[in-house]
Amino acid sequence: MKTLNLFAGYHFPMSVYRKTFEAGGITQLSLDFSSTCNYRCDWCFNGSDLNNDGDDILTLSERVLLLEDARALGARTLVVPGTGEPTLDPYFRETIEAAHERGLISVVYTNLTGRVDENLLAWMRDHGVSLGVKLDSFKEEHFLERYHTTKKQYGRFISNLKSAIQVYRNTAVKLGENKVAHRIIANSVLTRENMDELPAIAQYCEEVNLPLFVRPVKAVDWAKEQPSLWKLLGNRDGGQNPEKELTELANEHNTLFSPSSTEENHCAIFSFGLTVKNNGDVQLCPDHHASRGEFNVRKNSLSEIVGSMNARRKIESGYCIMLDQTHAPPINPSPRLFPVKVSVQKVAEE
Repeated sequence: MKTLNLFAGYHFPMSVYRKTFEAGGITQLSLDFSSTCNYRCDWCFNGSDLNNDGDDILTLSERVLLLEDARALGARTLVVPGTGEPTLDPYFRETIEAAHERGLISVVYTNLTGRVDENLLAWMRDHGVSLGVKLDSFKEEHFLERYHTTKKQYGRFISNLKSAIQVYRNTAVKLGENKVAHRIIANSVLTRENMDELPAIAQYCEEVNLPLFVRPVKAVDWAKEQPSLWKLLGNRDGGQNPEKELTELANEHNTLFSPSSTEENHCAIFSFGLTVKNNGDVQLCPDHHASRGEFNVRKNSLSEIVGSMNARRKIESGYCIMLDQTHAPPINPSPRLFPVKVSVQKVAEE
């Protein structure tokens, strides 16, 4: 039987998600750190927000309070999707340490540059961090032309990738005979430009025991603003979806079940979590900017926010809010997998 490779932080059985949801809580808390980034990826879904922190970002004490409230509502994972590069946040260590002290797994998606070095990698490993590594190419020109970064940062990435694999070696945990939760994975965006390199990337990942998840490039805001670039990278005909060849190639080389969903293929953050931007605004998922602003954790209690969102979630295997053009905030009530208790209670384990 084929081994099911899961990403630690998204590896919980459905019974955990069910129990927390029915109690009116959340299992995943997604929290953006600073928007500072040393990359400017052509297909970034946060492009307009990069390097644009205002004076109203959450303070460290506000973050810690948010972590405590989320933990009281059953949260088990802190997801750091990164509006920018998370390790450039001035309170990166303090926030991760606060999460670790409260029993949360931190999932950090990083380009492995920023302030990353071998010492930070070891520190993250020892503080419960699961590492999602951006790995689209090994070619220097790709970094220069598509990330709009420098040769120095390219060199740092190559060095830090080797260090990360070494530091996180033997950290995977067996969950059963054919199920493994990995604490480091590779996350790759596939375009028509780097598709020929994917077999070599997949072979490298296999050799170093690094589960790989490949997703075709998405046509989000940047594609509307740069249609010629979208045709070059995603779909020669300009259609909204990436070319079928990209999807098939991605599926062929995936060795990780998913970097962000339950084993039953529910979006863990949209179905069972909460996304908080770095100024406290709440939105449906890290990618769904259109839903931002109905709630803010400074103005509304977390239990109020979660209670309202849980009552309106669409929980369906394979469902993605980003692909559903019929939903706009506030979401219309939709069929639910589990009944919702309106009263929110503390469900964190002792």
